[in-house]
Amino acid sequence: MSGVRATVIKTLFAFSGNVCAFIDIDTKRGCEEPLTNPTWQSVNARVCHIRGRRRGSARYDPNMTAEERNGFENLILLCPTHHVRIDDLEPERYTIEVLQDMKERCAQTAESVRKYFKTEAELDRVTGLTLKRMQAEWAFEDQLGGEIEVEAQAASAIAVAGTARASVEDEPKADDSATRGPVSRGVSDEAKADDSATRGPLPRRDPDEANLEDS
Repeated sequence: MSGVRATVIKTLFAFSGNVCAFIDIDTKRGCEEPLTNPTWQSVNARVCHIRGRRRGSARYDPNMTAEERNGFENLILLCPTHHVRIDDLEPERYTIEVLQDMKERCAQTAESVRKYFKTEAELDRVTGLTLKRMQAEWAFEDQLGGEIEVEAQAASAIAVAGTARASVEDEPKADDSATRGPVSRGVSDEAKADDSATRGPLPRRDPDEANLEDS
């Protein structure tokens, strides 16, 4: 699995202001959900791809390399709720251009008024926690995605086989009566055959002989 480098995640947090970068398309309001807290055992941040990470994901671009796909320019930090929203619930609304604008606006705000992380140690800590969570989640997604792809291929193969079998069954059966010739008659039919031609006509009785027999 090709992953995101720690330096990239660290830079994302530095430009985040420790808030989700999401901005609602309709209301234009930004999310104020914090991404991390010194007292938390994990992070509330999700490393999200502007152009999808894997085939079949939202906004996937097959022309990108793995390095480009996991580079700083293609990533944005969101809270879990808005990660689901842009990737699963409304991917058609949250286009590449919309997400790029979100990222830029969040970076400008964080740079000007909301610098959150004061030391490198703070950034290193949240970077490590994020990497740990991200690697576990991506490993599960890749495994699940592979299983789904195998199942889809199997279903496709079954469908093709069924179509081929139905096509063969639908073909008209050839009439082989011409090649079989006439149906042979059984022995009983031969015994009943008319042999009048060999017997000849029945003998006629003479009238005088008939009269003698009658007297």
